[in-house]
Amino acid sequence: LLIIFCVFNLNKVFAEEIVFETPEIITFENGNILKASKGGKALIGESTEITANQFEYNKITKILIAKGNAVAIDKLNEIKIIADKLTYDEIKLIVIASGNSKAIDKLNNITIEADELKYNQKDLIYTAKKNVKVDDKSNNIFTEAEKINYLINEEKIFTEGKTKILT
Repeated sequence: LLIIFCVFNLNKVFAEEIVFETPEIITFENGNILKASKGGKALIGESTEITANQFEYNKITKILIAKGNAVAIDKLNEIKIIADKLTYDEIKLIVIASGNSKAIDKLNNITIEADELKYNQKDLIYTAKKNVKVDDKSNNIFTEAEKINYLINEEKIFTEGKTKILT
């Protein structure tokens, strides 16, 4: 059964704790899959916001996929993640960014760029793979590596593979 919600103003559709603000939402599989292809915003709780050109949300797995100019903002930790595609796991509180991925951490004054980037919102850990560049402006350190793990609360960065550090 296909249901289309379309109104001239932005629709607000509640999918459990996610609120979608988009001009059109199509539901599939008895309302368990929501798709929005005309851009918009997904508000998750009070501190997370994702904007993109397209969304797909699975209410059963609680996985949100955002594609095209995708931006996730963690307002509580002042973190912005930009990518071609974002996957948000609402249960694990993890954002996975792929394609032109970049994390801007304003509280710690660090920028991370990589082909693949994972941000664990609960444990405050970044994991970045492939062509990783970390610009730590607070400590004037620039790092390039194949893979990094950044423990935000401990302010520690662990690298794997070929690594270059400039101070």
